[in-house]
Amino acid sequence: FRLQLELRLAAALQERLGKQPRLFLLAVMMLGLLLSAAISNVTAPVLLLAVVQPLLQELPSDSRFSRALLLGLAFSCNLGGMITPIASPQNAIALVALQQVVGADVSFGRWSSVAGPVALVGTLGVWLLLLLLLRPDDCAVLPRVACGATPLTRTKKFSLGAVAVAVLL
Repeated sequence: FRLQLELRLAAALQERLGKQPRLFLLAVMMLGLLLSAAISNVTAPVLLLAVVQPLLQELPSDSRFSRALLLGLAFSCNLGGMITPIASPQNAIALVALQQVVGADVSFGRWSSVAGPVALVGTLGVWLLLLLLLRPDDCAVLPRVACGATPLTRTKKFSLGAVAVAVLL
Protein backbone atom coordinates (compact mmCIF):
# COMPACT_ATOMS: atom_id res chain seq x y z
CA PHE A 1 0.00 0.00 0.00
CA ARG A 2 1.05 3.56 -0.67
CA LEU A 3 0.98 6.30 1.92
CA GLN A 4 1.29 9.01 -0.75
CA LEU A 5 3.51 11.05 1.55
CA GLU A 6 4.76 13.15 -1.35
CA LEU A 7 1.22 14.32 -2.16
CA ARG A 8 0.46 14.95 1.50
CA LEU A 9 3.65 16.98 1.98
CA ALA A 10 3.13 18.93 -1.25
CA ALA A 11 -0.45 19.76 -0.29
CA ALA A 12 0.57 20.78 3.25
CA LEU A 13 3.35 23.05 1.97
CA GLN A 14 1.08 24.54 -0.66
CA GLU A 15 -1.69 25.12 1.87
CA ARG A 16 0.63 26.97 4.27
CA LEU A 17 2.79 28.84 1.76
CA GLY A 18 0.76 28.83 -1.46
CA LYS A 19 0.21 32.56 -1.33
CA GLN A 20 3.90 33.21 -0.68
CA PRO A 21 5.85 31.49 -3.47
CA ARG A 22 9.17 32.99 -2.34
CA LEU A 23 8.76 31.41 1.09
CA PHE A 24 7.63 28.15 -0.52
CA LEU A 25 10.87 28.17 -2.49
CA LEU A 26 12.85 28.76 0.70
CA ALA A 27 10.94 26.01 2.54
CA VAL A 28 11.72 23.47 -0.19
CA MET A 29 15.36 24.55 -0.15
CA MET A 30 15.53 24.14 3.65
CA LEU A 31 13.97 20.69 3.34
CA GLY A 32 16.63 19.84 0.76
CA LEU A 33 19.37 21.16 3.02
CA LEU A 34 18.23 19.17 6.06
CA LEU A 35 17.28 16.00 4.23
CA SER A 36 20.57 15.83 2.35
CA ALA A 37 22.46 16.24 5.62
CA ALA A 38 20.65 13.25 7.08
CA ILE A 39 20.78 10.96 4.07
CA SER A 40 22.68 11.46 0.85
CA ASN A 41 22.89 14.63 -1.19
CA VAL A 42 22.12 12.43 -4.20
CA THR A 43 19.03 10.77 -2.74
CA ALA A 44 17.52 13.89 -1.15
CA PRO A 45 16.73 15.77 -4.38
CA VAL A 46 15.18 12.64 -5.89
CA LEU A 47 12.86 12.33 -2.88
CA LEU A 48 12.00 16.02 -2.84
CA LEU A 49 11.41 16.08 -6.57
CA ALA A 50 8.50 13.72 -5.89
CA VAL A 51 7.15 16.36 -3.49
CA VAL A 52 7.37 19.30 -5.91
CA GLN A 53 6.43 17.31 -9.03
CA PRO A 54 2.65 17.77 -8.60
CA LEU A 55 3.16 21.52 -8.36
CA LEU A 56 5.54 21.65 -11.33
CA GLN A 57 2.99 19.84 -13.48
CA GLU A 58 0.48 22.62 -12.84
CA LEU A 59 2.85 25.47 -13.74
CA PRO A 60 3.65 26.57 -17.31
CA SER A 61 6.75 24.88 -18.72
CA ASP A 62 8.48 28.25 -19.19
CA SER A 63 7.78 29.40 -15.63
CA ARG A 64 10.65 31.22 -13.94
CA PHE A 65 9.33 29.95 -10.62
CA SER A 66 9.71 26.34 -11.83
CA ARG A 67 13.31 27.01 -12.82
CA ALA A 68 14.06 28.68 -9.48
CA LEU A 69 12.44 25.80 -7.59
CA LEU A 70 14.46 23.12 -9.39
CA LEU A 71 17.74 25.05 -9.17
CA GLY A 72 17.10 25.88 -5.52
CA LEU A 73 16.48 22.22 -4.78
CA ALA A 74 19.68 21.16 -6.52
CA PHE A 75 21.87 23.80 -4.87
CA SER A 76 20.42 23.33 -1.38
CA CYS A 77 20.88 19.56 -1.54
CA ASN A 78 24.50 20.04 -2.60
CA LEU A 79 25.08 22.43 0.29
CA GLY A 80 23.30 20.06 2.68
CA GLY A 81 25.71 17.34 1.64
CA MET A 82 28.45 19.30 3.41
CA ILE A 83 26.76 19.31 6.82
CA THR A 84 27.54 15.80 8.02
CA PRO A 85 30.39 13.41 7.28
CA ILE A 86 27.93 10.75 6.11
CA ALA A 87 26.02 12.94 3.65
CA SER A 88 28.59 12.81 0.88
CA PRO A 89 31.54 10.51 0.10
CA GLN A 90 34.02 13.38 -0.23
CA ASN A 91 33.34 14.29 3.39
CA ALA A 92 34.44 10.86 4.56
CA ILE A 93 37.54 11.11 2.36
CA ALA A 94 38.34 14.51 3.86
CA LEU A 95 37.95 13.13 7.40
CA VAL A 96 40.36 10.29 6.68
CA ALA A 97 42.85 12.65 5.04
CA LEU A 98 42.65 15.07 7.95
CA GLN A 99 43.39 12.26 10.35
CA GLN A 100 46.16 10.57 8.32
CA VAL A 101 47.90 13.59 6.82
CA VAL A 102 47.47 16.29 9.43
CA GLY A 103 46.77 14.16 12.48
CA ALA A 104 43.55 16.05 13.19
CA ASP A 105 40.78 13.92 14.64
CA VAL A 106 37.57 15.72 13.66
CA SER A 107 34.44 14.39 15.35
CA PHE A 108 31.02 14.16 13.74
CA GLY A 109 29.76 17.01 15.95
CA ARG A 110 32.76 19.23 15.25
CA TRP A 111 32.40 18.70 11.50
CA SER A 112 28.68 19.53 11.64
CA SER A 113 29.17 22.55 13.88
CA VAL A 114 31.47 24.12 11.30
CA ALA A 115 29.75 22.95 8.11
CA GLY A 116 26.17 23.54 9.29
CA PRO A 117 26.32 27.34 9.52
CA VAL A 118 28.30 27.53 6.26
CA ALA A 119 25.66 25.46 4.47
CA LEU A 120 22.80 27.45 6.00
CA VAL A 121 24.29 30.81 5.01
CA GLY A 122 25.08 29.38 1.57
CA THR A 123 21.50 28.23 1.09
CA LEU A 124 20.12 31.61 2.12
CA GLY A 125 22.57 33.25 -0.29
CA VAL A 126 21.49 30.97 -3.14
CA TRP A 127 17.84 31.73 -2.36
CA LEU A 128 18.52 35.47 -2.55
CA LEU A 129 20.47 35.04 -5.80
CA LEU A 130 17.64 33.02 -7.33
CA LEU A 131 15.18 35.76 -6.37
CA LEU A 132 17.46 38.43 -7.79
CA LEU A 133 18.63 36.75 -10.99
CA LEU A 134 15.65 34.60 -12.03
CA ARG A 135 12.92 36.86 -10.63
CA PRO A 136 10.52 33.96 -9.99
CA ASP A 137 7.58 36.30 -9.44
CA ASP A 138 5.69 35.04 -12.49
CA CYS A 139 3.71 32.94 -10.04
CA ALA A 140 1.88 35.13 -7.51
CA VAL A 141 -0.07 32.21 -6.03
CA LEU A 142 0.87 28.57 -6.33
CA PRO A 143 -1.67 26.27 -7.99
CA ARG A 144 -3.59 23.97 -5.65
CA VAL A 145 -2.08 20.55 -5.28
CA ALA A 146 -4.87 18.02 -5.36
CA CYS A 147 -4.26 15.56 -2.59
CA GLY A 148 -6.50 12.67 -3.51
CA ALA A 149 -4.79 10.56 -0.89
CA THR A 150 -6.97 8.31 1.16
CA PRO A 151 -7.12 8.95 4.89
CA LEU A 152 -4.37 7.39 6.98
CA THR A 153 -5.72 4.20 8.47
CA ARG A 154 -4.44 2.77 11.71
CA THR A 155 -2.26 0.29 9.80
CA LYS A 156 -0.78 3.03 7.64
CA LYS A 157 -0.07 5.18 10.70
CA PHE A 158 1.67 2.23 12.36
CA SER A 159 3.75 1.63 9.22
CA LEU A 160 4.67 5.30 9.05
CA GLY A 161 5.66 5.27 12.72
CA ALA A 162 7.82 2.17 12.22
CA VAL A 163 9.62 3.81 9.30
CA ALA A 164 10.16 6.99 11.33
CA VAL A 165 11.64 5.01 14.23
CA ALA A 166 13.91 3.07 11.84
CA VAL A 167 15.13 6.32 10.26
CA LEU A 168 15.80 7.92 13.63
CA LEU A 169 17.80 4.91 14.84
